Amino acid sequence: MDGTGPGKDLVGLLEQLRQKGFIMGLVTFVRKTRLTKRLDTWKLGDYFSCAVTPEQVAEFKPSPQPYLKAIEEFHLKPRDCFVIGDEPVDMMGGKRAGTKTIGMPQGFYSREELEEAGAESIITSLNELPPLLFK
Repeated sequence: MDGTGPGKDLVGLLEQLRQKGFIMGLVTFVRKTRLTKRLDTWKLGDYFSCAVTPEQVAEFKPSPQPYLKAIEEFHLKPRDCFVIGDEPVDMMGGKRAGTKTIGMPQGFYSREELEEAGAESIITSLNELPPLLFK
């Protein structure tokens, strides 16, 4: 996404989720300065209520700590939250935090690796996400 920015599917999904009242955040290995620049450039910052980056917590993925920090900022219970990610550490951290987990294999990791790490559901496209969230 660095060179091209987000696709129309992502922007459309974020808008749809915002309109449905979803509170969204990011837990990412990307450092805060770089993340802020990306979000500003791509005009995506308004979609996310918080962004947790490695410099903000003592432990990072696969620790539940960054997820719990985001959940605390949302004033929600973990069981009411989803972690959606493309790496096993996302699934492990989300499970340890007590959230529902959705894996999206996007290159480096397979469906099987995400399931072994705790993915409760697997999607192969962002278009598959709304039915899982709107239940």
